Amino acid sequence: MLEWALAYIARGWAVFPVHGIVDGRCTCRHGVACSRPGKHPRNSNGRTGATLDAALVRRWWKTWPSANIGIATGNESGLLVLDQDDQYALDAVEIPHTIESVTGRGGRHVLFSYPEDGARYITGTNIVAQGVDSRADGGYIVAPPSMHISGRRYQWEDSSLPDETDLASAPQWWLDAIRRADGDGACAVPSWVPDGELPENIQDMLEAIPADDYMAWRDVGLALNYTDPVNGLAWWDWWSRRSKKYGEIEVKQQWRAMTRKGHAVARPLTIDSIRQLAEKHGYTDPGLEHGAEVAAVFLASEQQRIAEQLAVAPAARAIVPLPDLLPRSGLIADIVAYILSSSIRPQPELAVAAATAYVGALAGRKYRTETDLRTNLYLVGIAESGAGKDHARKCVQKIAHASDTTSFLGGERIASGPGLITALRRNPSQLFMLDEFGFLLSAMTSARADAHKRDLMATLMGLYTSASVVYRGTEYADQEKRERVELVQPNACIYGTSTPAQFYAALTSMQGVDGSLARLLVVHASETRPARQRPSIDKPPGALVDAVRSLAARNAPPSGNLVGLGGTTVDTTDPQIVKMDPAIYDAWELLDEAMLDQAHDSATKTIYSRIAENAARLALVYAVSRDIDQPRIDAEAFSWGRELAIWAANSLVVQVARFVSDNEVESNHKRVASMVREAGDDGIGKNTLTRRCTFLRRKELDDVLAMLIQASLIVEVKGAVGPKGGRPTTVYKTLDPQIGSR
Repeated sequence: MLEWALAYIARGWAVFPVHGIVDGRCTCRHGVACSRPGKHPRNSNGRTGATLDAALVRRWWKTWPSANIGIATGNESGLLVLDQDDQYALDAVEIPHTIESVTGRGGRHVLFSYPEDGARYITGTNIVAQGVDSRADGGYIVAPPSMHISGRRYQWEDSSLPDETDLASAPQWWLDAIRRADGDGACAVPSWVPDGELPENIQDMLEAIPADDYMAWRDVGLALNYTDPVNGLAWWDWWSRRSKKYGEIEVKQQWRAMTRKGHAVARPLTIDSIRQLAEKHGYTDPGLEHGAEVAAVFLASEQQRIAEQLAVAPAARAIVPLPDLLPRSGLIADIVAYILSSSIRPQPELAVAAATAYVGALAGRKYRTETDLRTNLYLVGIAESGAGKDHARKCVQKIAHASDTTSFLGGERIASGPGLITALRRNPSQLFMLDEFGFLLSAMTSARADAHKRDLMATLMGLYTSASVVYRGTEYADQEKRERVELVQPNACIYGTSTPAQFYAALTSMQGVDGSLARLLVVHASETRPARQRPSIDKPPGALVDAVRSLAARNAPPSGNLVGLGGTTVDTTDPQIVKMDPAIYDAWELLDEAMLDQAHDSATKTIYSRIAENAARLALVYAVSRDIDQPRIDAEAFSWGRELAIWAANSLVVQVARFVSDNEVESNHKRVASMVREAGDDGIGKNTLTRRCTFLRRKELDDVLAMLIQASLIVEVKGAVGPKGGRPTTVYKTLDPQIGSR
């Protein structure tokens, strides 16, 4: 590939690397799910970075030997290209003999010399007929011998090889069809303005996003307008012309409207919104795949920005849903699909939590990260009663029975710490699915908790940090009757479920300070009561059962547990090391530092301090879920683990700030503030609020409201008309109505 690329630049054709095809999948992080396999740029600035510099070309293909070759078309390479799909023909028109290649799909690229007439020529689709495209200014082609997703290579047509054929002049009918009219910016790439705020790879990102979808078109325009109001219009117009729905007047009118109306202050659409859209359609920034210098860029995410906002006013924020919670592929995705398809009221968040915890148990003591983190996870699913909390647990039990892996499931009740240790002696890697987890947490942490329950909390904390070593249990006075138990690399996983009221009533600020909260990944259901669906009652699919059985049986390590007086434990387990890609490792280290900056008190600091660790554990389980033989923590695995870990932490910080209190007075303040916030933009009337606050006397409610107003958490509007009309009354609202409505 390097020799061909060097040969092209010797002809004056500017080249750049394009993602290749290896093992039948695109080399980008989306793999088999990529929407443009083997066709989108691999370098950070894509087609705009095309070069004639041989040294740079050598560095590119030394870094990516399997990269396909992109040739920039247009004036800089002196090329016009007629791109014809295989199912369409232009037999009725004259096409002179010139250099021509056969694409991987069987179509053809017909190359012509770029006229020296001072005109500019457009890149576009369906120029003169269906399936006949133009590659000129701002465009590119994938050149031989690049690999196509079909398994065939692009190749030069035998009778028109580059070394044996001269470039012909384009026929006049073709020039007329693709000549850009004076003053018309038809698909001409806007020039890059170094002083602007748009990144240099903006073209690559835009090219990955279909311009025909209205919502995407509007969001891209808003993001460009917000990020760079001076140069953004040229880019939006250029990109909009890729759609058949394009209208120049509409683009300009909408741009003026965006400028006039402004943007949402709380959550504006930014350049990161464009990046996320592009990534959904297969784009990946190659710079994120190598090199520590780009690791910081990889950290940028919506959930991290929310964490920054929470450092200012956590109680005033709402839980923002995580948009890409569902894994794209792998065992977790298959388990989630089974849970959701068989559910009357599907709860995706709870399905993901249960599936992840189950895979973590199956993978226990078999895999580890380079820093020796394991797959032990404590996940808690929060949903209201009647919202389908128990369904995910039932599905996991069905899968376990069908795959003969019930030894990986512990009891549904844990009476004490010694009881938990006894269970792990049978199998040191187990998933404990615990309903009413809020009540259990209260029993373990309350001031009146009995010794057994307090010991259970201490045992859970100890097991969490002992997954990579030998856990040495309690020393008892009578060793002959009650032996000290030693467990080699125990892997205890938890999937608990609870209602919000049960769970947060069990907490005090001390759980944040002592670290017990930080070990929990608390996942909130996005819907209070999801819409009903007609469920599938089929048994777990055979392929799913086989995959679970394979993971459970893979490299089953010796137990290594020697129990008794004077007994020594020989640690014979040797889990497989799952490595992180270099840039991902750097980004993971930076994540730890970045999240600590968001802490606003000791409890929040403890919660955010565990995000990097939780992200790595989740990414490890995700990587194993996709490939049990050769798992690797790449950008996709890390992104999923990072976003889920930050989202869970953000949600926990919001809810703790709203509901967790250490005394009755603080509890009353938070309950009233929550009622006002949940009323949304219209606020809540004084009479309505009084009826809901039956736990307070009238004077007490007035004192609470006065304190909240003084603290600038709510505002009082007198003489307002209530949300349902009627006589003027006193209404209470949050200071930022948008926060309440979210």
